[in-house]
Amino acid sequence: VVRSGQVFLHRNALGAPHMAAMARAKHRPQPARDKVVIFYGSGTKAHKAEFVEVLEPALAKVLARRPDQVEIRIIGDFPRLSHLDPDHPAVRIIPPIWDFEAFCAELAGADINLSVLFRSVITDAKSEIKWMEAAMLGLPSVVSPTATHQEVIEDGVTAMLAEDQAAFVAAIL
Repeated sequence: VVRSGQVFLHRNALGAPHMAAMARAKHRPQPARDKVVIFYGSGTKAHKAEFVEVLEPALAKVLARRPDQVEIRIIGDFPRLSHLDPDHPAVRIIPPIWDFEAFCAELAGADINLSVLFRSVITDAKSEIKWMEAAMLGLPSVVSPTATHQEVIEDGVTAMLAEDQAAFVAAIL
């Protein structure tokens, strides 16, 4: 509630760093590979329960069903995994990348981007930045159907919405 009764919503937008990342990605040759690279990035220590309960088991199922066809790249602070073996050759854990240009280069090397959040008043107000940054690089995303994601994403067209573990598995496959 604000005194004026007026609230303004300003969505994320593409700025100069985003435009530069898009230009670099456009001119960066993609290495030939025989695996689909699935990307999940987290810059915070928050929302790890969503990862452990929904996304990590979904990724383990995808890896089990397509053992020679996928590579899973996880960026962030993940002290231990519960469902994925960090020593598996198709699982790559990367420490947090704080340099935006380096982060975009890593993201641009993926084929599918993921974002998982439990629905709540707080997460419904979180931004769509993970989806937007992947979209600016031409990457498809599978994301949780938070209120913001549902406002900006057309399911099956601009991204895929996945409510639970089974939906993430189906969408990724």
